[in-house]
Amino acid sequence: MRMMAVQFTSSRNVDIVRETAERSRVMISGELPIDWASRVTAGIARRGGSIVRGHARHESAEGWDVQLEVASDITIASDAIEAWRTGDAVELPSEPPRIAHFALTARDDDKPTRLELEATDTVGLLGRCLRSFAMMGVFPVAFEIDTRGTRVHDVFELRGMGQDGMPEATRSRLAKQLERMRDG
Repeated sequence: MRMMAVQFTSSRNVDIVRETAERSRVMISGELPIDWASRVTAGIARRGGSIVRGHARHESAEGWDVQLEVASDITIASDAIEAWRTGDAVELPSEPPRIAHFALTARDDDKPTRLELEATDTVGLLGRCLRSFAMMGVFPVAFEIDTRGTRVHDVFELRGMGQDGMPEATRSRLAKQLERMRDG
């Protein structure tokens, strides 16, 4: 088992572990920039990797706890993390991705909104979804990723920018964007 540990700053750690010749595990912890999720996932996709499974959760005192299982050689995962660390631009198609189904569960304005979505896996799907949300001022506080074959089932807990939850007006805009992503 090959392991690479990268220390970015005292508040951000990354470990990359080769589990098999075709699988790597990326573990990130600490405080991360607001666009970390779209940049990391897009960087992995751009290099030919695919996130098969994973989870991420932000706890205010500890920052983020992220674990991603990547279908790729360890070199792809480490190259993507290095590009993210150095600020290399990540190019993905600009249009929002297509999704097959979504369920948006509204909660109180001070609680994250739950989003479940299903789609056919495509290169950069997760990164494009996260970028689409960010363009609306919507950011994850937690997510679970599950890819089986070509089917993706992802669950997000989302909040508005600078808020603990998501106001109704933002949820309404998000629902319309998700409908466009579903209906094409």
